[in-house]
Amino acid sequence: NGFPVSYTLADGTTIQLGQRELSGARIKSGTNAFIGVIDRSGTGIVSVAYMVKGLAGNVAQSINVCNLAFVTQPKPAVAAIINLKSSCDFDSPENIVATPQPTLAGLVSLDAFRFIVGNHRYVYRFDTWPQVKPGLGSNTGAFSFDLKGKGAVGQKVTIKATNAAGDAKLTQTTLKNDEALTYRVLGGLGDIGEGAWAEHTFTFEKPVWSFGITYRSPNDVSLARAGNDKSYPVSYTLSDGTMVNLGSSGISGGVITANHKTFVGLIDDTDKGISSVTLRVQGTVGSQQVFIEDLAFAMPGPPPGDWKLTLNENFDGDKLDPNIWTTGYTFKDVINNEMQGYVPENVTLKNGICTIKTEVKDCNNTDRAGNKGPAQKFASGAFTSYDKFTQTYGYFEARVKMPMARAAVIWPAFWSLPDRGKDYPQSIRSTYRTKSHGMGVEIDMFEFQPWWKRADGTFPVHMGCIWSYSPVSEKDPAPHGYGGYTKGNDGWGPADAYFPELDTQFHTYGLYWSPERLIFYVDSKPVFRVKDPKTVPDVPQYFLFNVAITGNGWGMGPGKKNPSHEQIVADMPSQMEIDYFRAYSGTLEEAIPAAASDIPGIVNKYKAPADGAVIEPWTAPDPKPAPAAPTKGVPAAPANSDISTPSNG
Repeated sequence: NGFPVSYTLADGTTIQLGQRELSGARIKSGTNAFIGVIDRSGTGIVSVAYMVKGLAGNVAQSINVCNLAFVTQPKPAVAAIINLKSSCDFDSPENIVATPQPTLAGLVSLDAFRFIVGNHRYVYRFDTWPQVKPGLGSNTGAFSFDLKGKGAVGQKVTIKATNAAGDAKLTQTTLKNDEALTYRVLGGLGDIGEGAWAEHTFTFEKPVWSFGITYRSPNDVSLARAGNDKSYPVSYTLSDGTMVNLGSSGISGGVITANHKTFVGLIDDTDKGISSVTLRVQGTVGSQQVFIEDLAFAMPGPPPGDWKLTLNENFDGDKLDPNIWTTGYTFKDVINNEMQGYVPENVTLKNGICTIKTEVKDCNNTDRAGNKGPAQKFASGAFTSYDKFTQTYGYFEARVKMPMARAAVIWPAFWSLPDRGKDYPQSIRSTYRTKSHGMGVEIDMFEFQPWWKRADGTFPVHMGCIWSYSPVSEKDPAPHGYGGYTKGNDGWGPADAYFPELDTQFHTYGLYWSPERLIFYVDSKPVFRVKDPKTVPDVPQYFLFNVAITGNGWGMGPGKKNPSHEQIVADMPSQMEIDYFRAYSGTLEEAIPAAASDIPGIVNKYKAPADGAVIEPWTAPDPKPAPAAPTKGVPAAPANSDISTPSNG
């Protein structure tokens, strides 16, 4: 077609680079020259053509391809949720200034924002904003974002506009694009005259990982101070209250270019999340308006992989979804010598947060079927997805704030247990490993006790898997499973790792589960692995959240003694808060190292059997063929699936 480089997207669009029949670049002789293209439309490239021309007259020469590299188009982290066709999707990238000029240190470029946020972003197009109060009509508007695509609110952002004249009133205004087609933008941000200022603050109900907007103004506008010399062009607040200021106080930090869509973006690299952003603008000429065309943000997502969202529990509403959860635990009797009773009223929902409260209160422990057990002096809460939501393999994550560290007795947990399904007899349905019906385990995404807090303010967290309670032996050297961290919290993991502010800030706790391995995450970072397929569960599991009051020895106080009544009362009232729970099916984009396993060596933590005792070793079920059904008409546990690409999980 006469262009130096051209490529075709999956939808048939052809992109041509350079000018027709004109030289576009030179491949220097005797060197390796790299030529690369990246599709930033999200569509995917299906073919690429390079046209080359000799420069040495009639001298014969050859061109050799030394290497060829490509990256396959990643699938969205979740199913398509919102129509992402907007200026922040860059359907007209030539009309967008990548970042305010001169560049303000700390802002991200348009390319970086698009690339890093990728398919995790949620974009709100102003055409769909309400045109009546409470969204419009004053200087403050609160707008809900639908992250599920089913009419349920998953995020809310409040936008507040103030300016020197005090006349900011949010409105929807109609503009025309380059094809003279009308579209709506957010206006009413205030008239900005020469030297006058305006301030725009965006506050998120739930912290976001990245933030971006596109501004439009009829004349250049500076990102600069607003109202006083102590202000900064851009500032944002992290979820722990930390304020980050970009630029210099009272000095212009960048220019919003006239009559273009100018992108301003931020990405939080602390893993804490951004809770609010303030942008300050200053006029350069006579009276004018500044408009916001689109607002884009990304919520925390799973690690890189090929994912499909299977459950997105944001705890909206005022009670647990009965199609997913049941309050109470398995038994009406109290286990582990625990001191609490689980009661439904101690699990509450408000403002998108699920709270489990522990308190001094006479109650009866209540199981998930509603049966009442022993009377207890302390009350707490538990809820499970047993018989309602189960899954085999995938990525699972919850964002949680632990109970405040005070005394020695609170024992919150986020964990999973086997549920092979209602067609199995109860004696087999929830049992751990079996020879004939697959292997289920207890998977602890976390177990936590506030008294583990160290002098430097950091905490260990226990995580791992448990598949029986047999004693250690040469034939079965680790029947209790593997876990971490650390030695200091009675863990049996391979190393020490400590995390700050677990009881004062929200943190994410995740698990990747494949037929070959388990990987545990804290704040999106992998911290512990089990990679021996013989120790990985292969049956469906359900999920649990609870806060116990310890009493079984493992949860003893710092002095390794059972807690006194005074210690227990000192911990009351207390609460664990859960922001969300999400489940995905799919595979992780991470190669498996050549080493067979990361499982640590044997820790003789449990008492060895007596001499002469006969212990039958457990052998993992053969994944092919599937295990036999327990009774006629009852399905077998699912076998480990074939993996065509072992390096991809």
